[in-house]
Formats: sequence, structure tokens, C-alpha cells
Amino acid sequence: MKSYISAAAWHAKADPIKAYNIKNPEHTKRLPPVDNVRATAWMLTIPASKHLIDEVKDTLESGCYAAIFSEEAGSHTGYRHYQTLAVYKSRATGTQVRGMFSDAHVEPAKKVIDACRQYVSKERTHISGPYSIGHCDDVPGMEITPQEERRKDIYDYLNTKIEDGWHYLDFVRDPEYRAWALTHKQQILDLTEAHEEETFGNTDRGLLLPDGVHRALSVDYIWGPTEVHKTGEVLDLYGRKNVFKTKLSKPFPFDNYKGQEVLLLDDFRSDLRFNDLITILDSYPYDTNIKGSHAWACWTKVVISANIPLSEQYPNLSERKDPLLRRFEHGIVFEKATPDVALPYASREDAMKGVRNDGGVNGVPGFAPSWKRAASSASSTRMDGSGFTDDDFDRLLNR
Repeated sequence: MKSYISAAAWHAKADPIKAYNIKNPEHTKRLPPVDNVRATAWMLTIPASKHLIDEVKDTLESGCYAAIFSEEAGSHTGYRHYQTLAVYKSRATGTQVRGMFSDAHVEPAKKVIDACRQYVSKERTHISGPYSIGHCDDVPGMEITPQEERRKDIYDYLNTKIEDGWHYLDFVRDPEYRAWALTHKQQILDLTEAHEEETFGNTDRGLLLPDGVHRALSVDYIWGPTEVHKTGEVLDLYGRKNVFKTKLSKPFPFDNYKGQEVLLLDDFRSDLRFNDLITILDSYPYDTNIKGSHAWACWTKVVISANIPLSEQYPNLSERKDPLLRRFEHGIVFEKATPDVALPYASREDAMKGVRNDGGVNGVPGFAPSWKRAASSASSTRMDGSGFTDDDFDRLLNR
């Protein structure tokens, strides 16, 4: 028959190992297994990157008698997780508890219920919650306090505003939340990162096409001589705070990126590796490198400004430029020859989607994807029958 141990017996073995690991982070020892531990109260650390809040709620609802959890970010590592207290009506084994979340770190609770509840609701690393599950009102010490309820309301409000596009400085400018924001900067940054990871780290960006899928960004190429206000018109059209100008000459071109929805590659002249540019112009999740950290790409519009026509970009590229040319299908390739030539957009909303107001067509003039050209005929003739070979494509870009 399998023998079981109490929570106190497990901690008697685990505590010296924890103390050793704190002093020796490079040579940590494994904690004793919890499978043969029996306890009514358990602490779980559930990775937020692998579990959505609703999934955690549903699993705890069906897996234990009562639970309280909050979403947190590690104070040093930024590791997003759900800190959880789960309580059972009768003693449960570690195997049972781990059965709810196989990738969670699980320990029997060491302190009394009230202290454990306060721990999972602590503000210092808080992102959202606390969320109460099951019969918390029937377990002494698990009731959420009025102070914790107010804090939950604040974080719910913050999450709503962040989903609407707010960032830290927007909260600082807001008279109602300015004082709170100035003393809770890290929490707001953690909330923003959590939202961006959940939204843009798991979902394609770009235009919502008829099939309901975000498949393509709207990408513009605007070229012309210097001093025709290419950059200024782009900033005015989209709003300066909504545009991020990449620092193409720097080791970290996206340093200080803060979730802007428009990306501007200004004065572009083959500055990025071709494959890197193609990835940046794609709608798939993209994790940018910034100094000492990272940021998920939130842009749904990309504007490339240049002094040279598109055909002169990447002159030494031996392969065809089709992957690049295809990226402009929902945008424009436009020559701004003089300051008084305006971009062909009636509004910011139209510009975000690449909807022209001058009767022109989207995409690269004369370009059709290779699969369309191959399907048209075996004689490399143009789709309208006027006679056109693959070698003519680059010349057409100069129109």
C-alpha cells in the first residue's frame, strides 16, 4: 500500500532545499515530489502563456472545492503566471492536484488559509484578479476583502482601457488615474505586455478579409525626392503618437517600440535583410527585439518611404522579388513627386485599410503573383493578351 506524508513533512524536506537554491541559483536542487503528499490546501503556479483565464476558471471549478487566483508577472523575470490557492473538502494528493494542470508548479500550502489568500492577491506583482472560484464563502479566510474588490475593479478598468489602445502615458494624462499610475508604472506595463502577448502573440494581425481571417497587412511604398514632405504627411495622416519610426541604422531598430499600430520604415534603402523585411511585412505574430527585452508587433499598417523607386531596392538580389511585391496587395506603390501631391486617401480609416480615393488600383502596377502568371498561359504572355514577359516586371515598377 502506498504511504502518504503530510504538508508539514513535505516542507520539512523542501525548505532546506529552497534555501540552498536561493544561495546557489546556478546549481539548484530538485524539490521532493508531491505525488505522495496529502493536504486540503494547495498552492499552484500556472503558466499564463499556456492557459487562458477562462480555462483556468473552468478547470478549478470542476477540480476543487474552492479556489482563488490572480494573474501576476514575476518581479525580476516578468514571468506571467496565475498564482493560485486551491482548497479541497477532504485531503487531496499531489497527483490529483497536478492532474488539473500538468505544467504547473504545485506545493502543499504551508501557511493558514488567510495568509495564502493574501499571498495570491498581493499587489506588487499584480496584473488581474483576484478571481474566486467555487465555495470560497464557505471556507474561513478565503473571502475576498473590500480592498481586494476595489483593486480588482481598478485592474478591470485598466484592462478595458488597454484593450482600447491606452498605454502608460495615457493613464498619466488621465486626471482620475494619474496619481495611481505614477506609483504603479510597472503594473501598467505588465498589464500592457500581457494584453499584447495574448492578442498579438497568438493571433494574426492585418485586414479582416471576407473569410473572417486576418491575413494581410496594408503596406504602402511612398517614394519621391527629398523635401516633398513624405514623412510629414504620413505622420499627420495617422497621428504622430500612433506611428513608430524604426531606427534603421541602430543595432535595435525597434528599441522603444510601444505598441503603435503604424510602422514607418523611413528613408528606406535596402536597410534590412530581404527575409527580415518580408517577415516584418507579414501578418503573422512577430516578436521584436528591443534592448534588454522584447515587444510583440501590434502594427496593422506599414509605410515604407524612400527616395528611390521600388525597383531599385535590393539591386543585388539574385532571386525574384515576388515575396516583396505581393506585400503591397492591400496598399499602394505611390510616387510623391512634389510637396503638393497628396496621398490618395480620404481619411485615416481609409489609409489604414489601403482604400484609395483617386480611382487608382492597389498593389504594384503590372504585377501579378507567380501562380496567376503560370496559370495564364505557357507562353509567358500578359493576362490581357498584350504580350508581356517576366523580365518586364522590374521595369514596370518605375512607372
